[in-house]
Amino acid sequence: MMFKTLAVAAMSVGLATAAFAQTSGSNDAAGDGGHGDSPAKTWDAPINNAFYDSHGMLRPQADIQTGWANLSPSQQDKVRADCMAVDSSNAEMAKACEMVKGM
Repeated sequence: MMFKTLAVAAMSVGLATAAFAQTSGSNDAAGDGGHGDSPAKTWDAPINNAFYDSHGMLRPQADIQTGWANLSPSQQDKVRADCMAVDSSNAEMAKACEMVKGM
């Protein structure tokens, strides 16, 4: 009986640790375009994917140019408008906006 109690206790600790690992920390840099408080947070998936990879990292300039060319004119206008409002303290967003100015 003591063995079952210890086994259940160990299993509970293991499950609790796994649940904690899934919910702790911030995942603002990935997924729905979440890049801190930047305007990119409101970008839809096609725009976000043109600029950021699945890990929330800024893509290389050549990839951004290709992604930019595939965006609709209204999507490009949204990016330009958001870039006018970007805070330069958001380095990744500022880099993306600098690339947009040249396109």
